[in-house]
Amino acid sequence: MITFIYGILAGIGSAISFGSFGVPIKCKQIMDAKVHPFVYQIYKSSVCFLTSFIVLAWNWPAKFTWWGTVGAAIWVLNGVCAIMAIQKCGLGIAQTTYSALSIFVAFIWGAFIFHEDIKSLPMAVVGLVLMAIGFAGLGYAAQRALMLAKRVAPTDEAAAVEAAKVEGIISKVVDVPLIPEPASSTDHEHANGDKSSGATNGHAVAAQASHSHGSTDAMDGARELEEAESGAKLVDSTVPGAAAVNQKGKWDYMIGVALACFIGLLNGSLSVPFKYAQKEVKGIVYILSFGIGVAIVTSGAAVVFFGLLAAFGRRLPRMQFRKASGPACLTGLLWSIGNFLSIYAVQYCGISLGWPLVQCQLVVSSTWALLYYKEMPGWISILIFIASVVIILIGVFILAFFGTGTAAGSH
Repeated sequence: MITFIYGILAGIGSAISFGSFGVPIKCKQIMDAKVHPFVYQIYKSSVCFLTSFIVLAWNWPAKFTWWGTVGAAIWVLNGVCAIMAIQKCGLGIAQTTYSALSIFVAFIWGAFIFHEDIKSLPMAVVGLVLMAIGFAGLGYAAQRALMLAKRVAPTDEAAAVEAAKVEGIISKVVDVPLIPEPASSTDHEHANGDKSSGATNGHAVAAQASHSHGSTDAMDGARELEEAESGAKLVDSTVPGAAAVNQKGKWDYMIGVALACFIGLLNGSLSVPFKYAQKEVKGIVYILSFGIGVAIVTSGAAVVFFGLLAAFGRRLPRMQFRKASGPACLTGLLWSIGNFLSIYAVQYCGISLGWPLVQCQLVVSSTWALLYYKEMPGWISILIFIASVVIILIGVFILAFFGTGTAAGSH
């Protein structure tokens, strides 16, 4: 009975941790600093590596399997894509999409690749159908949010940009290309600002930014103008120059959703190396191999990535330790805690109860998205979003009870 209670508490703790690890990615400090996704992932990976050694406190001697490195390669790629997806389409849509889709993929691996026994195929199909309906609901809620954004009708360009910054219409996008542009002498000229261009494209915003910071310096004004314009999202098409902003916001949102779907495909496959590793290590011991693998993969990827940038004369992304390390390490810590607790939740409560408890992370991330970041404007959109999440969770529970055991490793 005591272990069962431990399992319940572990499941709840895992859901809270997994549902919250994406929150620091969207904090103002990270968004304003425009931290590169790979730089953020480096800090996140470092914490995952360090915390993996905790298992040695009660699992000695240490055991290692290279399957942990395979799983780490999937996770690191997932991590970079997740950072971009959350920044582009929001925490609620991104995390709900890839969490639920990963269960689809994990089910396919278990049922058709590993030929695991299915308790009830008809009920498993019901669970999958419900999840598909939930996905459709999320898409519809997102589309309503986009339509609502088009109804914004500010009277001047400054008001348009201000309205576009409102969280919920579309999450603020950080334009950080994975391959930075080449450094050149024109960068210095751009940093000093073009006063005539600034006057044409949004002098009201620059003036407002300059007033709020109490500075009349041309460089600061140009920088504030650039940040205001890069943060602009969907605005009414009647405002001069707003059509390009509208189109950009839509494309960013679509890219975010596409990334979330890609993450779901990879995330659902994360259980595959874990399953093969059970022949060499058991349960929680796998985390040590996974953590070491994360360090190997991240270090190798960093050498290749930064090396290629330097070879082609591209500007290297800044590490921004002071601004990025805190939120990124918190993301890594929350994910590691969720990973630890999810294994114990399944171990003590079984897949049928433990795994659905872990997947309640969808409720946690949705709560953050709705109440804290206000990503979904309009009560109808909010109700559709909440109903869709509930339907997805029902599908998850049904799939856990009547499907295969694969889902336990798919987070």
